[in-house]
Amino acid sequence: KWVRPDEVVYFLARKHPIMLWRSLVPPVLALLFPVMVAAWGLFAGAGWISAVALLFLLPITGWVAWQVVDWGNDYYVVTNQRVVWMEKVVGIFDSRQEAPLSTILSVGVETDAIGRILDYGNVIVRTFVGKIPFNNVSHPNHAARLVEEYWGRAKERNLGAEKEAMKDALRKRLNLPIPEKTQKTAPEPQTFSKLKRPSIFKLFLSKIFSLRLEDGETITYRKHSFVLWQQIWLPTMILIVLFSWWLGRIIYLIAHPDLLLFTMQKDVGLVVDSLVLALPIISIPFHLWWIYQYLDWTNDIFQVTPDQIIDIDRTPFGSEQRRSAALENILSTEYQRIGLLGNIFNFGTVYITVGGAKLEFEDVFDPATVQSDIDRRRMARVAGKNAAMAAAERERMAEWLATYHLNSEEFRREEQTNRSNPE
Repeated sequence: KWVRPDEVVYFLARKHPIMLWRSLVPPVLALLFPVMVAAWGLFAGAGWISAVALLFLLPITGWVAWQVVDWGNDYYVVTNQRVVWMEKVVGIFDSRQEAPLSTILSVGVETDAIGRILDYGNVIVRTFVGKIPFNNVSHPNHAARLVEEYWGRAKERNLGAEKEAMKDALRKRLNLPIPEKTQKTAPEPQTFSKLKRPSIFKLFLSKIFSLRLEDGETITYRKHSFVLWQQIWLPTMILIVLFSWWLGRIIYLIAHPDLLLFTMQKDVGLVVDSLVLALPIISIPFHLWWIYQYLDWTNDIFQVTPDQIIDIDRTPFGSEQRRSAALENILSTEYQRIGLLGNIFNFGTVYITVGGAKLEFEDVFDPATVQSDIDRRRMARVAGKNAAMAAAERERMAEWLATYHLNSEEFRREEQTNRSNPE
């Protein structure tokens, strides 16, 4: 899902298996106690003690399974475009931190005495805004060399493309035919692991109050519906109680013919039961409260346009705060889903580092997709600007070189004349 069609995974690693075995020591030791108690109960003829002890095996076995799954959910990935660190704690935490290869400054290795014996350690990829650690990976020196190799390949590929473009610019200036480039078929991306698509339930939640809107080339995100529910649950419950009370009163009056829902009096006119009339009036401020909270939720929006990201925080009938940043100024992106509810309902926060500041798209639905949207727009924007600047520079250099080439004979004659007629 997060791997782009033109992106190839070159390197993928998990933590060293020793980290798994180390994390399994506490639950395995905890297994010994109920097993010993169960064995003692069997020998003592107390079957109920054995049964109780065996019941404790279920959560401890679940603990073991959770440790195994948790170890397998941490990935370190290097593609032809970026380095990625994916970390997930089942049902509690989900994060992906990444940086383009062009932002890498250095690659280092950190190991301890045990790590050097068992051949594992930390590979530290330093970028403009910090570091992305590949913690406790197997063969760290080999992994570091791989990262450096593909980092170098990315730079060589960009340099080669620039040289070819320069040659074509010169051919164009000299009115020479430009050879057709043979299109190299890009290798198929290697899919080592795929993120699950959002379930029908999660997609249904995203459509209730339009959490993601596309208007032309602008994508607008709102906070998750769960955040809205946190704001409106109290007025909603009060309104439900008042409506149930009002409806129950009407049913009660209909069920008792001796009590009248409304009557016609000569001097007064239509007289309605006081409770039936009062409850809708009492509910008016709670309706206004509910509407205010809904408007407050809809006014907090996050936008991604073709050239910038925007964070708008507006209160109904109040102040408005607007923060924006150009896409090309984004240095790195990261998302986090924290807590059981964040993982169940698939919402979290996307952190965008811009210079020395951070913008936060808080509590958005499917933060992994939001991060991918931002990164795709950023790469397209940066690629477009770089291509335009490179094209302008190529044209300028090509004009100089073509002028020299076309006038080289004249320059040579002038040089010979100067040599033959020295002052």
